[in-house]
Amino acid sequence: MNFKLFFKNDARSEIADRGTLLRKIWKNVILEGSYCVRMASAPWAFTGARYLKQILNEDIPGFNLENGISHIV
Repeated sequence: MNFKLFFKNDARSEIADRGTLLRKIWKNVILEGSYCVRMASAPWAFTGARYLKQILNEDIPGFNLENGISHIV
């Protein structure tokens, strides 16, 4: 849970979401209910795919880290 949250911004560059840790977003969404799970889902999905590729060198079929994910609004 000490992993940084990663996301792609509109310029398509990979960023760590201002150093936010997964555990902080988890706490805000799950424990406190102070952050929308829909808004958290895109960064969580991108972060999971990124670490899956980095740690296990595995890809998710049909998902491309170069394209990123749009925020749900």
